[in-house]
Amino acid sequence: MTNEVTRLVAAGTAPANPINYTVTDTPNIEKGTIMRFSGSYIVAASSLAGQTFAGFANTEKVSGDGSTTIGVDTCGIFDCYVSCACSGSLAVGQTVSISGANILVPTSALALSGQAYQLGIVVGRALEPLTTGSADTIAVAVGVY
Repeated sequence: MTNEVTRLVAAGTAPANPINYTVTDTPNIEKGTIMRFSGSYIVAASSLAGQTFAGFANTEKVSGDGSTTIGVDTCGIFDCYVSCACSGSLAVGQTVSISGANILVPTSALALSGQAYQLGIVVGRALEPLTTGSADTIAVAVGVY
């Protein structure tokens, strides 16, 4: 996969980081993959826009290794790939959400901004701006809303 997330600063706040969640034994999951909830304490790699954010894979998960748990980071400052290709610009402090496999977009681009917090789709807040039509890796504060 591409565009994996890199932790810049760990946050020392609750909940404890990383949190161990259940995952199926079949997928390969790279460290830094954006994870989504797929059930109660069950996570999977993100793949579509608007999925409920669980965190970032803290370790690599190899398909068929027999392991059914994965550590997931839920707060800190992370370098994340964010795209404004179809959605206007992104200002510092605006929220970002999952748009696909390891891609974030401004939450406003999903046309759910009023419901974003209730739906659990907000990943964090941008710490760097992006211009309309651009895509880049920027710092995002996660777990701070």
